[in-house]
Amino acid sequence: MKVTGALMRMGLLLLAMSPAHAQVAQECFSAVNPTSKAKLWATAFYPSDASEKKKYPAFVFVPGGLRFGSKPGEFEPSAFVRAGFVVGYFDPDGRGESAGSEDWNGKVHQDGLHAVLKLFAGLKFVNKDNLGVLSYSLGLALAAGALGRYPDDPPVKYFIDMEGPSDRIYITKHDDPSIRGFDGHTTKDEDWWAEREAVRSIQNIHCAYLRIQHESDHAQREDKQHAIDMIDASTNTKFGGKCQALWTRVNGAENEPNKTYTKENPPKWLPNRMGPPSPTDTLQWVLEMSATGRKAR
Repeated sequence: MKVTGALMRMGLLLLAMSPAHAQVAQECFSAVNPTSKAKLWATAFYPSDASEKKKYPAFVFVPGGLRFGSKPGEFEPSAFVRAGFVVGYFDPDGRGESAGSEDWNGKVHQDGLHAVLKLFAGLKFVNKDNLGVLSYSLGLALAAGALGRYPDDPPVKYFIDMEGPSDRIYITKHDDPSIRGFDGHTTKDEDWWAEREAVRSIQNIHCAYLRIQHESDHAQREDKQHAIDMIDASTNTKFGGKCQALWTRVNGAENEPNKTYTKENPPKWLPNRMGPPSPTDTLQWVLEMSATGRKAR
């Protein structure tokens, strides 16, 4: 029997609404950024029956723009917790409840995420062998930087990137003067931007990488070359990419894993939608990446 995408999404939604993990618990933590020494705010939402004897898979969410975990905007954890996940949030240096100074998703912020991932891997109710990262939009720069610079510390199983900009050109929309918030740094500032370009850092990851991309990008509209650049940079060298990642794919099963693309031969994009992906779609991707062991063929 062929299972359609609609039926799969319905099944996942029913799973998320299951009473098995209906109670959502929350606990706040603090982590110290080893570089800035700033005390960072973090929190975990988890099934109330989680314990040292009953561990759950986990992922840490990195919001888009310059937003932060104590006010993530586009992401609500309860459906994921009811489906059996620990969901982590954190505030980078200088944002929300964290101490320190703004670093515009650079190395200091990446070191903060690294510390938070180590914290979550050590929580008594987290299955440290099933830890992921989920980022939206510009959160990619922070997440990819941390995973590329610390690919095995702690070991991360998967990284889901939802429409993140690949480099300074896409982040600033070609130096659009209306794009503010990067401390006055134009695309000519090579040293400043180098540590904030995900297309570079993604080449050093070891985990599985899933790129989510709609036909019309939420920020770049019809220009999706940055998605092609990201998947080509992250795909294993044995398949024509530039990386040693275990496994890569764009979107769902409609695209072949471990495949690179060109503008003339792009992957199949998801249908257009307004705003970030829906919780049901996102849960589908998290469930798949968490449940499946990935390896380069």
